[in-house]
Amino acid sequence: MFPFAEISRAILRQIPRALFDPGNFFVFWLAVLIVFWQYRRVAETERRLFGVVKNDPGRQMVRAILEGLVGGLVGSFVLVFIGVSLSNAGINYVVVIALLLMIVSPRLVCFSYAGGIVSIFSLIVGWPKIDIPGLMGLVAILHITESLLIRLFGTGAATPVYARRRQGDLVGGYMLQRFWPIPIVILLLVFLQRPAPTGLISMPDWWPLIRPMGQVADNPNFIYTLLPVVAILGYGDLAVTSTPAARTRKTSGALLIYSLVLLAISIAASRVQPLVWLAAFFAPFGHELVVRWGSRQEQEGAPVFVTQPGMGAGVLDVVPGSPAARAGLRAGDVVVDLGGATVANRDDLFQALEVLAGGDPARLHGMAITVRRGGNDGRGAGGGATVGGGTLHEFRAPSRWNPGEMFGLILMPDENDSEHIEMRPRDRWARVFEWLKRTFRF
Repeated sequence: MFPFAEISRAILRQIPRALFDPGNFFVFWLAVLIVFWQYRRVAETERRLFGVVKNDPGRQMVRAILEGLVGGLVGSFVLVFIGVSLSNAGINYVVVIALLLMIVSPRLVCFSYAGGIVSIFSLIVGWPKIDIPGLMGLVAILHITESLLIRLFGTGAATPVYARRRQGDLVGGYMLQRFWPIPIVILLLVFLQRPAPTGLISMPDWWPLIRPMGQVADNPNFIYTLLPVVAILGYGDLAVTSTPAARTRKTSGALLIYSLVLLAISIAASRVQPLVWLAAFFAPFGHELVVRWGSRQEQEGAPVFVTQPGMGAGVLDVVPGSPAARAGLRAGDVVVDLGGATVANRDDLFQALEVLAGGDPARLHGMAITVRRGGNDGRGAGGGATVGGGTLHEFRAPSRWNPGEMFGLILMPDENDSEHIEMRPRDRWARVFEWLKRTFRF
């Protein structure tokens, strides 16, 4: 029987070492700074698009640390349960290749691509000699951890954006970007020239599931030891045809399926040598298929963050803590009346604001706002503007708010908006993949 309690205690003793031991302290907090810098970039994108920051970088960094601890505990346990050893995994080569791929495109900073390249090169050239099943097992378990974090916390930093799709239409959506510093415990094989120390945990006969190179685990002079390390996991996605919550469910589900298939191939490859070719090729190309599948859905599906002509001004998002949020407005509302003036589109809303203010923003304090909420699409507050029906609700702006404070409504786009992101592949890897798809018709 697997010693769940003993392994759990051993992992819990090791995790704090990844945060505070001198050898790991600098690495972990450097990872935290990198994550903070990434959230600063997200905040700058929000400021450039809408003039306000919706996701505060400091708050996001604290959340990322706490969420990363959850992911680290889960990932550590799965790594130990499967028995993935990094002793001959060639992780140094993978890191170098990952950094080179970052020059081509930031989204390629993923061990699926770098690990696949290193493994394929090793199989063809014979160098470097690495444990391909072990490396692919590590990639699979990191993605299992990532899928869990996406499912639980993927919507934690949703940024409203205007996106230009391949067809040329401008739509509203949410850019989902999350980054996590992960303290994780890995296994290393250690050769002992003296008798093994007492207090070792006895593992079942079937363990490890991924056998190390050369069957060294059968040698009594080799034992496994736990070592805490630090990794960074990241998630980037765009929700246009579904809500952020629905998008993260789809992405995490597809990523989990990919990870489990890769893990099963890795386990089999550690026993059947020819399968290492399948593992090496499936890692990068399977991951790219998952990415392409998600991108195609968002490119070709029906957008939900749009307002039908003449139906009002749709609210894409509301800045937390803003006067609009305090008034009770929320994402998916459609403003149909402002201070007694009918609102059929965004221009009507802006004109009504200008007339109501009359040069004095204080006149907007306490103004009546009528919105349509709900509707035939059944998405409600979390899912974009309604196409008809729904229930009318009247709110009032706060009686006062700070001078210079923006009201906090982020409206759905129209064709006059110039600030947007492009939903089309631009990196070299994407162009290569498109050529392969056209050539081999898959």
